[in-house]
Amino acid sequence: MQTLTESAFRRPPIRLLLFAAAAFLLGSLLPPLVIGQMKPLPEDLRESFASRPADTVMLAPAALESGTVPEENRDRPGCGAGTFPEVDYSCLVVETTTHRDLQVGTAAAEESGEVEVRATTRLLEGETVLAEVRDSLRVDRRSTYPVADPVSRVETSVTGLAGDAASTGPFVREGLQYFFPFPPERRSYPRHDVIAGQPLLLDYVGEVQRGGLETFEFHHTFTALPLADPDDNRPRPAEPEDGGPDPVQALDRLGMGSPWYAVDRTVWVEPKSGTLVDVEERTHIYFAADRSEAEERAFDPAPEFTVLHTTSAWDDGTLTRQHDKAAGVVSSLRALQILAVVLKAAALAAVIWAVVLLLQERRGQPS
Repeated sequence: MQTLTESAFRRPPIRLLLFAAAAFLLGSLLPPLVIGQMKPLPEDLRESFASRPADTVMLAPAALESGTVPEENRDRPGCGAGTFPEVDYSCLVVETTTHRDLQVGTAAAEESGEVEVRATTRLLEGETVLAEVRDSLRVDRRSTYPVADPVSRVETSVTGLAGDAASTGPFVREGLQYFFPFPPERRSYPRHDVIAGQPLLLDYVGEVQRGGLETFEFHHTFTALPLADPDDNRPRPAEPEDGGPDPVQALDRLGMGSPWYAVDRTVWVEPKSGTLVDVEERTHIYFAADRSEAEERAFDPAPEFTVLHTTSAWDDGTLTRQHDKAAGVVSSLRALQILAVVLKAAALAAVIWAVVLLLQERRGQPS
């Protein structure tokens, strides 16, 4: 003889109610669980970003240490084959075309909630590397913010400077840099700038279409940031360790005044996943006697005081990869949202049908 429980489970209304409960739980719990697994930064990420060729005004790398006039400038009046300071500083500055290349990778850290990040940025003239910055840091996998430990390090090498790369001592990194949170918020974010050596506030502008995607636009412009003897009290990397030439000190030796930095940067981020969709930058490193003069000279590419003036905009290949990456995440999130709606709708339909069957059973019973 079947038990009362077995008999109850055979009743269609009861089975419908059980199905409704299971469908509702799946619709409520499965999508958030999957999204929760998508949010942390992966431990084996490998990403590449390249910029389009851009007009550049820059101090010839070979002239940085020797002061020798580059060959392409020797026909200019007053330059010849002399050396600086016998010739004007402008004789050392050339007009060329450069582009940037950024490689970013992650690896597992000792703490499961953290990830090691290694990034290499190169400034190239054709195939020739003019400058290279190797950046290492550790970030929280969910927030993408650096950990509050002195584990970050930046190594800089510039063509024309003999010796190994200049390296900062380990320091506490502040601000986002290569990643945004998943998802980002409509607010300003501190963004660490390797050249400035400090976080610069990246302001939220609004929602705009970029490459066919809805994006959050962030922007900042900073002028007259001192590269030597900074006059702010924000945390900065330690002094370069012995054994490597410091590019800022090399600039100081030219006797053209203090080196300053100005940057104009716009970042577009897909708002559901935090995927970077596009980045455009305008960079200017230059000499000035004081802050007032530095403000006047910011973004002016005059060869009389410019060290580096260039722009950076992602090339088509990078834009396509990042667009496809962002669109893929958006599609997955939409599919999970649809799945949740379908499962909850199925649960509701099962409950309604179960109620109908129960009412029919009750009407069919004798009073």
